[in-house]
Amino acid sequence: MSRRNIPEEFKAEAVQLVVSKGYSFSQACEAMGVGDTALRRWVAQWRAEQAKPARTPLQLEGDARRIRELEARVADLERERDILKNIPRDAPLPEGQKLPATATLTAPRGSGRQTFGDHPVKKRGPGTDADPALVTPPGDPVQEGDRFRCPALCPF
Repeated sequence: MSRRNIPEEFKAEAVQLVVSKGYSFSQACEAMGVGDTALRRWVAQWRAEQAKPARTPLQLEGDARRIRELEARVADLERERDILKNIPRDAPLPEGQKLPATATLTAPRGSGRQTFGDHPVKKRGPGTDADPALVTPPGDPVQEGDRFRCPALCPF
């Protein structure tokens, strides 16, 4: 037997038959065409919601403050992302900043070669015949799965 997806308005109407209009559960079930267990559950949920204390103005203000803080943080991160998106690959890093220890592998369109900035990355792992120790010169980016670290650029 599949579950029916019953709209909240329908549930509220069924609950109001029992709560406000004084129908018995069996009368309300017959009138609305729902099962006794479902209607009892809806009424219990409605009564539990009614028993919850209303949020105080202090709680509402705290929530509003947190929302403002999060919106400001999102705006900052979006601004930072937009700035970083527009930096050319060969641009020097601002003073005091380092490249992250790991970076996502990128490939220029149509080249068939993977690069890290201007540095080509040699293919390694299954499907390659060459020994990585023989084809990878010192200082070449070291692959770690689909991410890699470039010791020459990121000493940490």
